[in-house]
Amino acid sequence: MAITDVGAASTGQITGTGSVTLTLPAGVAAGDVIPVVICGAAAAAPSFTVPAGYVQVDTGNPTTLATASAYYYIAVAADVGGTTTHTFSNSAGRMTVQMLPAQRGVDNAQVVDNAGAAHAVNVVTTSGTTVTFPAVTTATAGAKIIRLAGSQQNTASTTAVTFTAPAGWTGYADSSTTAAAVRNVAAESIGLLAAAVGAQATVASTASQAVEYVAFTLALKPASTSPALSGSATLTGTGTLTASGAPTHTGVGSSAGAGTLSAAASTVAVVGAGSSPGAGTLTASGSPAAASTGTLAGAGTLTASGSPRAVGSGTLAGGGTLTATGTGTQSPAGTGTFPGVGNLTAVPVAVAVSGAGALPGAGTLATGGSPSTGSVATLAGSGTLTAAGSLTIASTGALPGSGTLAATGVLRAIGTGSLPGAGTTTATGTPATAGTGSTPGTGTLTTTAAPNTSGAGSSAGTGATTATGRPGMAGTLTLVGVGTLNTGQRITVSGAATFTGAGTLALLGTPVRDITVTAGQVQVGWAAGPVTMAKTFTAAQPAVAWAGAAPVTF
Repeated sequence: MAITDVGAASTGQITGTGSVTLTLPAGVAAGDVIPVVICGAAAAAPSFTVPAGYVQVDTGNPTTLATASAYYYIAVAADVGGTTTHTFSNSAGRMTVQMLPAQRGVDNAQVVDNAGAAHAVNVVTTSGTTVTFPAVTTATAGAKIIRLAGSQQNTASTTAVTFTAPAGWTGYADSSTTAAAVRNVAAESIGLLAAAVGAQATVASTASQAVEYVAFTLALKPASTSPALSGSATLTGTGTLTASGAPTHTGVGSSAGAGTLSAAASTVAVVGAGSSPGAGTLTASGSPAAASTGTLAGAGTLTASGSPRAVGSGTLAGGGTLTATGTGTQSPAGTGTFPGVGNLTAVPVAVAVSGAGALPGAGTLATGGSPSTGSVATLAGSGTLTAAGSLTIASTGALPGSGTLAATGVLRAIGTGSLPGAGTTTATGTPATAGTGSTPGTGTLTTTAAPNTSGAGSSAGTGATTATGRPGMAGTLTLVGVGTLNTGQRITVSGAATFTGAGTLALLGTPVRDITVTAGQVQVGWAAGPVTMAKTFTAAQPAVAWAGAAPVTF
């Protein structure tokens, strides 16, 4: 968008140590950029104090007694044009300050064009009436060229210094101190939209008196043509909103019906709340980000080839779908929820939930990389969490109902992993539970390698743990009800293994440690040495099946 002037320039002078207070230009709005130039002189070159938020572009000393500095300020929502004041002070001596008209349409993320390189300073310490502003090179069409100068008289005079701007340039302000018996200071500011991208040649003003000076040139980068919604935006029916830049919703953005919000590049940012009810679609080839709440209701779709991020809460209601073909990072610092049949899909890398991630109903969370849950991950109903890499749950992972947790790599529950109801945990690698692993109800834990439980492993109800590798229990192994532990190799229990009800322990290796049987059955396919049963059997208890050659001691 074109950069335009808002309001008028203002100036202020002091002839001794102190401060100058200026009022922001009338009509200023959040995001407007306000350039400022200050020049001062004393017995030694002075320094300046500016309000918070001001960025110094360049500074220089035209003489050993003077300093000139250029700044800009980006207006915020609290600033009121024509009312809000800013105060500038010096360390000593006289000072003049110029505040230019607000520049509207400047890119706030990169104020100075050409990646911040489009600025230059020309320090001239020899006396003359020609003030030459340095050249810069722009990289963006529509850049605004701002020229600022601070100078000191070559000889003492109470007559103010004035400047004649070069042809075609807008002269914003001239200002000068007029103290007696000293070399006064003066400032000048001019501006012009660049006619083309590339080198912006030097230009010169003419001073009314001989001066030494510092001249500044900076090119302001125009903002993209991305739509910015500061309040509420609604697309009803089959409406379409398309931007080649970065559409931003600072309030509430809504796509009702079959509305579509598309961005061909960069970021779709929802600063407040973004909603796509019905069959609405939000598409970005960059990185969609929801700073507060992003909601896709009904059959809404949020698609990104970059990395979708939800800083607050991300919700996919009904048949909503969130798809990312990039790094696929769903990082809700708060809560990410996918109710109904919502889907969160990422092709490569990681799906990360730093707060709480919930897939209620028939929700699906799928990734080709390594999903990681820093806090709580819940798959309710018939929810499914699938990973081709390593699935890590740092705190608590719960799959209630008939939920499924599957990983072809390594499955880790650092805190507590729970599969209530008919939940299923499947891993072709090594599922590891550093805290407590529990499979209540008819839950099933299946692995082709060796499941490891460093705390306690429990299979309540009709729970089953099956491994073709070697299961190892660092604590206590308990099978309650009709639970089953089946392994094709040796099982190691460093604590105690207890089987109540009709539980079954079947193994081909050698059991290590006492085995207590209440009413269950122990089947041993091979034993290198004697096997001692700590429980005395009665006629009412099932027989003990023994297929090995070594003796059995009761």
